Amino acid sequence: MRYRKTLIGLSWCLGVLLLGSMLVLAQEPVKIKVMLRGDSPQREAFAKEIIPAFEAAHPGIVAEWEPTASGWQQRMVVSYAPDVTEMFSTFSQEWAEAGMLLDMRPYVQRDLTATDIRDFFPQIWNAGVLYHGPRRGIMYGVPRYVNLIGSVAYNVNKLEAAGLVPIETLDAQGQWNWESFREYLVKLTQRSPDGRTIQWGLCAPTTRWTNILLAGGGRLFNYPDDPYEFMLNRAESIHALEYWQTLYALDKVIANAWWTTFERGEAAIDMSGSEVYGSWSSEVIGDRFDWNLGPLPMGPAGRGASSAKDQYGIIATTKHPDEAWAFVKFCISPEGQRIMMNSSGVMPMRSSLLREFVRLFPGKNMQYMADVAPQAFIDQKAVAVEAKRVIALIDGAVNASAIQNLKSVRQAVEEIVPQIEAILQEAPR
Repeated sequence: MRYRKTLIGLSWCLGVLLLGSMLVLAQEPVKIKVMLRGDSPQREAFAKEIIPAFEAAHPGIVAEWEPTASGWQQRMVVSYAPDVTEMFSTFSQEWAEAGMLLDMRPYVQRDLTATDIRDFFPQIWNAGVLYHGPRRGIMYGVPRYVNLIGSVAYNVNKLEAAGLVPIETLDAQGQWNWESFREYLVKLTQRSPDGRTIQWGLCAPTTRWTNILLAGGGRLFNYPDDPYEFMLNRAESIHALEYWQTLYALDKVIANAWWTTFERGEAAIDMSGSEVYGSWSSEVIGDRFDWNLGPLPMGPAGRGASSAKDQYGIIATTKHPDEAWAFVKFCISPEGQRIMMNSSGVMPMRSSLLREFVRLFPGKNMQYMADVAPQAFIDQKAVAVEAKRVIALIDGAVNASAIQNLKSVRQAVEEIVPQIEAILQEAPR
């Protein structure tokens, strides 16, 4: 009898311990790994604010921040994968084509309302949809924010010294166009007696020819209707590139440089983008000179505003897809977008927050970017079919013609047409 009672007692204790263990396990939070860049004070500030806010709203989930490091994209492919990652440029689409990214469309359809979808800028939102290949139709990414090339920054003091009216004044008169843009750049460029350029009219990386292309009515491809149709050899595209060739190679008024040239006062006008302009607080430029924003010049087909493809994606092999989606959904919510906007100074991807964004920069013409964001094109290089191969050919042709002036734009483009068309013909459909 004593043995039986002992056995019953032990069984009861083991049952209690087992039940307790199960309860503890049930209460264990789910851990997800989130890869976000932390290579600037603004990006680091965002990561350190968004994760605690998310965890407070989702007490059953712990988000571990994995800052990106050199070679992280290659490591992702070979051996390493978080649950959620930020993405940009062409590699997000390449991952989607390879089946590395989760299709978020079922989550979007389940959790986001029609009002939510209308709040996102359509071209930027739809850039996360794959429009070609065997996996056509999946939604592999959602926008993190709007990285907009939608205005120019200008040094107020340099324009005044050159006797030029503010850009916004000229635009209000309907006179800020490709012709006056060229006149401004020529007048603002200064050279020393020995021919050295001591002040550039415009500071812009050579990739900004894509905005001139759009403003001229040109395109790289017929995206999204038919991404396999090459359009750089159309008349509108050739004319736009010839205009850029005039500015860059003939007039020599453009510094092939990023925004630091403008920050140092070595260029009068800058064509970087909203992510940069939002970070130009008093700590960056200080009181060295006064600066403001003006609209992009009006081209034959518009201003050519575009946005880079900065997105969130969920890795297809995640063991916690629901929790990963919860993090993404929080980041694109009004609360998450406010955190990004206030910590990083970047433009939100919800139109309902644009007024708040503009108010963050008193005295600056941020309204120009807010005005063009709803119509902004997505970076066509980032959504090209067989992007690495075709973009290398396109950049080579533009570099040889519009940048180095080694041949005409028409010749350079026509030389790559057979290769581009062969690549697109072979691409999976």
